[in-house]
Amino acid sequence: VPTKQTATSFECTDDCGCDPRMCRNRLLQFGRQQPLCIFRDHSKGWTLRTIEEIMKRGLVNEYCGKVLLGPTKDAGKIYDFELTYPLKRYDNTKRPLYISASGQGNETRFASHSCNPNCYMETTVIGRDDIFNT
Repeated sequence: VPTKQTATSFECTDDCGCDPRMCRNRLLQFGRQQPLCIFRDHSKGWTLRTIEEIMKRGLVNEYCGKVLLGPTKDAGKIYDFELTYPLKRYDNTKRPLYISASGQGNETRFASHSCNPNCYMETTVIGRDDIFNT
């Protein structure tokens, strides 16, 4: 369900005890299953679309890039994604991390804004390692 705040999901891990091949709570861990196409739109520039229909709540792709402690300060900022949950840092402060795909990333960085979106971004946590503890 799209909201103004990015949704967050928590996927099962090997500690869960479920059968990884049958678990329906390991979507991101299986990766993208449908092909994507990067193309040039006359008004949006480079953008992304699917080639095959993706089922409702299906994974389009993982947003990949360099993990940063703050947003980039250059023109590449348009590829920054702020994680929803603030994480406890080495200095015991809780601040968000950013994923910047400006210099490195995958095809998902070409996903364009839409006024009538048919998909949404979701932060997915797999390995927890007490990152949310105070």
